[in-house]
Amino acid sequence: MADVIVIGGGPAGLTCSTHLARAGAEVVLLDRDVAPGGVPRYTDHLGYGIRDLRLQSGPRYAHRLSEAALAAGVQIRTSTTATGLTQRTADGTRGVEVTAPSGREVLQGRAIVLATGCRERPRSARLIPGSRPSGIYSTAWLQRATLAGSFTGRRAVIVGAEHVSYSAVMTLHHAGCRTVAMVTDLGRHQTYAPVDLAARLRYRFPVLNDTRIRAVEGSPTLESVVVDGPGGEQRLACDTLIVSGDWVAENELARRIGLAVSTPRGAVPVNSFQTAEPGIFAAGNILHPAKTADACARDGEQAARVIGPWLAAQRT
Repeated sequence: MADVIVIGGGPAGLTCSTHLARAGAEVVLLDRDVAPGGVPRYTDHLGYGIRDLRLQSGPRYAHRLSEAALAAGVQIRTSTTATGLTQRTADGTRGVEVTAPSGREVLQGRAIVLATGCRERPRSARLIPGSRPSGIYSTAWLQRATLAGSFTGRRAVIVGAEHVSYSAVMTLHHAGCRTVAMVTDLGRHQTYAPVDLAARLRYRFPVLNDTRIRAVEGSPTLESVVVDGPGGEQRLACDTLIVSGDWVAENELARRIGLAVSTPRGAVPVNSFQTAEPGIFAAGNILHPAKTADACARDGEQAARVIGPWLAAQRT
């Protein structure tokens, strides 16, 4: 039986696991992907590690966090999906139901940490009308496609103007694809002003505020999108549409055990990283969809400082 089972191997989960293991806890980390690291593992551009004064690419950042966890003694189980949580027993333990290539089993732990992160809302949830051609991606799938060498787009329109939207601009550039425009239905971008200015000067694209996509055109491949903004309707020729941001928390496990979630983003409410359910903690973007990887890593470290004393109290 583990002292702590951490569900999710992104920056929050890895950092929390590392600090708990360094403090002497037996920690098992579960991640459904083939390797830990979360979103940064697929984001092959600079911008990570600023908190530690070590600016680096996403994959290098993810590798560094993973290696730190392994060195601390964390047992990392990849390709393993947590599908449920059992009720807390009289001795204070709780089971995590998992499915892995080896089969299904229930792992027992004294404390559970939900570090499952968040996801972008898809086109259907954003009510973007029009045809359904190929060439439409979330930022996450864009990053995976570029790393796999399967992305072939040359002209892209990005929906959203959040941090991740500007990350998509850099990913597209590295893949040889020009950003035609960034479109947001809000009055301004939602990133840091220096990031917005530097990106627009470097990559030469407009940010169309107060603008919505009215039609997606093309079959079987994307040919253009029609946008409607303060200047009226215009047609933007493109072969790629990136539907970025508009995050919602990955809260399915929390909801299954009856934890209330906030609306509209579905964040799990906590008090000092403790949920309303004894022995269940949460950290990272399940709490605040979506902050930077560095902010999530800081969450993980702070959560570990709360969980350590809680574990000690359970042993007495």
